[in-house]
Amino acid sequence: MLNKWKDYFKVRVFRDEERKKAEAELSQSESILQAVTFAAEQFLKMPDWRANIDIVLERLGKTITATHAYLFEHHLDSDGAIVSSMRYEWTVPGYSSDLENPAFQNSSILGEGKESTDEICEKGISSLVIPPHFLHLKGNSWQRMG
Repeated sequence: MLNKWKDYFKVRVFRDEERKKAEAELSQSESILQAVTFAAEQFLKMPDWRANIDIVLERLGKTITATHAYLFEHHLDSDGAIVSSMRYEWTVPGYSSDLENPAFQNSSILGEGKESTDEICEKGISSLVIPPHFLHLKGNSWQRMG
């Protein structure tokens, strides 16, 4: 009889842990959606979206508990090839900025020579958001957020 109850409590504890994990994942997903909604609102309410980019990146970074949040611009290099350069960054205090890091300037990540996941990870990026068309202003495409 004791073994039966012991098994019951093991199953019960396991189910409670699964439920808590599912609730945490759902809460995280809701937080991310709220941060994306906030970003869209900030970009739409100002004539110059750059005025709010810092608070948008901060909100996104804090929501996903990242140490950095970036926005990259797609542009043409001197040879006419499509490259991507980091233009804006939010960084948690105590971490160094990557804004001036040459590895994040004039990169072909989304150009013709797409980098592999391994190459992206080697640059220290552990997650990347690539919406189909983030912002397209004055001939420039602002697409990647990391």
